[in-house]
Amino acid sequence: MARQKKQGLDYFPMDVNFFNDIKIRKVIRKCGAISTTVLLNLLTLIYREEGYYTDWNDDMLFYVSDTLGIDEDTIKATIEVAVEVNFFNKNKFEEHKILTSEGIQERFFSITTRRKNIKVNNDYCLFNGVNVNNNSINVSNNSINVSNNSTEVHINGVNVSKSTQRKGKERK
Repeated sequence: MARQKKQGLDYFPMDVNFFNDIKIRKVIRKCGAISTTVLLNLLTLIYREEGYYTDWNDDMLFYVSDTLGIDEDTIKATIEVAVEVNFFNKNKFEEHKILTSEGIQERFFSITTRRKNIKVNNDYCLFNGVNVNNNSINVSNNSINVSNNSTEVHINGVNVSKSTQRKGKERK
């Protein structure tokens, strides 16, 4: 029997300007520095399980609180502010009690472009560039050969696209 395909991700890219994002700064100002731990934990839950959203209910609140050792009131306050500043989509949170955003979904769908089928709940989807049919995303395989990239990048006159290291001994 074949192994079931995974919906979520093993890892996700994180912007190096995460702490400079105005939304994050507003959450930190209102809820304290511990709120970043809560937000990062929620992002890992979102990307690990469904990939583009997570349900938000009392069980998830308990799970996050128990995992991080942070009281539930602090976590609730962090999520309320994160929704208020649009770190998480307010409409989807109020309608469906899920945590998601356009940025989360864009990242997920970008990462999974080479997957054949991804299960998507049409009610939760925010990203307009995704072709959603019958709760799955049909992605065509790109014919771009990424290993034969002829673009050369020069920094201070040095070609950083080519390695200066060589295998084997150099003959004189």
